[in-house]
Amino acid sequence: MNNICKDIFTAIHEGKWLQIEYQNQENKKTKYWIGIIDIDIEKESLTVEGFHLVQHTITRFETIYIKSIISSVVLDGTYYPINEKLYEK
Repeated sequence: MNNICKDIFTAIHEGKWLQIEYQNQENKKTKYWIGIIDIDIEKESLTVEGFHLVQHTITRFETIYIKSIISSVVLDGTYYPINEKLYEK
Protein backbone atom coordinates (compact mmCIF):
# COMPACT_ATOMS: atom_id res chain seq x y z
CA MET A 1 0.00 0.00 0.00
CA ASN A 2 1.45 3.37 -0.97
CA ASN A 3 1.48 6.48 1.21
CA ILE A 4 -1.58 8.00 -0.49
CA CYS A 5 -3.65 4.90 0.25
CA LYS A 6 -2.39 4.91 3.84
CA ASP A 7 -3.40 8.57 4.17
CA ILE A 8 -6.87 7.83 2.77
CA PHE A 9 -7.26 4.97 5.26
CA THR A 10 -6.10 7.17 8.15
CA ALA A 11 -8.37 10.08 7.20
CA ILE A 12 -11.39 7.76 7.03
CA HIS A 13 -10.68 5.95 10.30
CA GLU A 14 -9.62 8.99 12.32
CA GLY A 15 -12.27 11.37 10.92
CA LYS A 16 -9.87 13.96 9.48
CA TRP A 17 -9.55 16.10 6.39
CA LEU A 18 -6.96 15.07 3.82
CA GLN A 19 -4.90 17.64 1.94
CA ILE A 20 -4.25 16.50 -1.65
CA GLU A 21 -2.62 17.71 -4.83
CA TYR A 22 -4.70 16.36 -7.70
CA GLN A 23 -4.15 16.21 -11.46
CA ASN A 24 -7.55 16.84 -13.04
CA GLN A 25 -8.90 15.74 -16.44
CA GLU A 26 -7.61 18.95 -18.02
CA ASN A 27 -4.10 17.93 -16.88
CA LYS A 28 -3.99 20.81 -14.36
CA LYS A 29 -2.79 20.38 -10.80
CA THR A 30 -5.18 21.55 -8.11
CA LYS A 31 -4.94 21.55 -4.32
CA TYR A 32 -7.82 20.57 -2.06
CA TRP A 33 -8.67 19.58 1.42
CA ILE A 34 -11.05 16.65 1.09
CA GLY A 35 -13.47 14.95 3.43
CA ILE A 36 -14.06 11.42 2.21
CA ILE A 37 -17.73 10.47 1.82
CA ASP A 38 -17.42 7.13 0.02
CA ILE A 39 -14.95 4.88 -1.75
CA ASP A 40 -15.44 2.69 -4.84
CA ILE A 41 -12.83 -0.04 -4.74
CA GLU A 42 -13.64 -1.35 -8.24
CA LYS A 43 -13.27 2.06 -9.90
CA GLU A 44 -10.44 3.08 -7.56
CA SER A 45 -12.24 6.34 -6.87
CA LEU A 46 -13.57 8.46 -4.03
CA THR A 47 -16.65 10.57 -3.48
CA VAL A 48 -15.55 13.61 -1.50
CA GLU A 49 -16.41 17.02 -0.22
CA GLY A 50 -13.57 19.24 -1.39
CA PHE A 51 -12.38 22.63 -0.19
CA HIS A 52 -10.42 24.32 -3.01
CA LEU A 53 -7.45 26.04 -1.38
CA VAL A 54 -7.14 28.85 -3.96
CA GLN A 55 -10.78 29.58 -4.78
CA HIS A 56 -12.02 29.02 -1.19
CA THR A 57 -15.03 27.02 -2.38
CA ILE A 58 -16.51 23.76 -1.12
CA THR A 59 -17.80 21.34 -3.73
CA ARG A 60 -19.02 17.75 -3.68
CA PHE A 61 -17.15 15.58 -6.17
CA GLU A 62 -18.85 12.30 -7.02
CA THR A 63 -15.69 10.80 -8.56
CA ILE A 64 -12.05 11.58 -8.04
CA TYR A 65 -9.57 8.92 -9.05
CA ILE A 66 -7.05 7.76 -6.50
CA LYS A 67 -4.40 7.32 -9.20
CA SER A 68 -4.74 11.05 -10.03
CA ILE A 69 -3.78 12.09 -6.50
CA ILE A 70 -0.17 13.27 -6.70
CA SER A 71 0.41 13.80 -2.98
CA SER A 72 -1.50 13.70 0.28
CA VAL A 73 -1.20 14.68 3.94
CA VAL A 74 -3.60 13.85 6.76
CA LEU A 75 -4.44 17.14 8.49
CA ASP A 76 -3.98 16.76 12.25
CA GLY A 77 -6.26 18.96 14.31
CA THR A 78 -9.11 18.75 11.78
CA TYR A 79 -12.41 16.90 12.02
CA TYR A 80 -14.58 15.29 9.35
CA PRO A 81 -17.52 13.13 10.49
CA ILE A 82 -16.80 9.41 10.33
CA ASN A 83 -19.24 7.60 8.01
CA GLU A 84 -19.88 4.28 9.76
CA LYS A 85 -20.78 2.47 6.50
CA LEU A 86 -17.56 3.72 4.91
CA TYR A 87 -15.62 2.79 8.03
CA GLU A 88 -16.84 -0.80 7.62
CA LYS A 89 -15.75 -0.93 3.95
